[in-house]
Amino acid sequence: MDRDEQHNQEYFNAHLHEYSSKRIKGVARAISEVTSSPISSICDVGSGTGSNVQKLADRLHIERRVAFDVSEKSLQKVSERFSNIEVKQLSILSKEDVADFENQFDVVLLAAVLHHLVGKNPAHSSIHAREGLINALSLVKPGGLLVVLEPVFKPQWAMKILFYVKKLLTSISKERISLFGYWNNIGAPLVMMYSKEQVQGFIKGLNSAQLRVEKHHDAQLGWIRMLVKKEDAMFVIQKD
Repeated sequence: MDRDEQHNQEYFNAHLHEYSSKRIKGVARAISEVTSSPISSICDVGSGTGSNVQKLADRLHIERRVAFDVSEKSLQKVSERFSNIEVKQLSILSKEDVADFENQFDVVLLAAVLHHLVGKNPAHSSIHAREGLINALSLVKPGGLLVVLEPVFKPQWAMKILFYVKKLLTSISKERISLFGYWNNIGAPLVMMYSKEQVQGFIKGLNSAQLRVEKHHDAQLGWIRMLVKKEDAMFVIQKD
């Protein structure tokens, strides 16, 4: 595990985030549009405290529910809250860990994970993002779906500057440092945000898969929207 990835793991052990159901808005509908086959299993990679995979599985009447996360503390909270969710602590970048679950799930959810797969610089981070997508797709059964949700930003030069600012500040403090609003965070955790075109490129590089749905809509950023444009993007990928 890279040092920066380890720091992010420590951050998420210290900050247990309850992600809003807005994160999975429209996902159940998109899945239903793509497949009419029964869905018996779902895996949420980067599950946090588990509420979203529980809500999505309830909506789609999915029996087997599995939560993966690098944060041991988050998974402990999942187990405390939901006795019907299996948990496994792993990094989606670990081929060894992922190999134990290959071709097991009808649906794999990768929600706001790619930007957390950081490396020593933006280029190395993008390699991690591609590896994460490849490993997530390996979890999917043939004919199953990988759902990627990711906030995407322009201009990209601003995201590279943000990466190095956060890298500097996380070497000093492991806490969030917000700038005029909680989500305008220039402190921990370290992230590498991508443009829509970059994520599209990562997906096009996948073998034995086809993009079935792509949707994106503008997201609110407050005052910083004068400098940066943000969209929330959803990609539904079907494995051959």
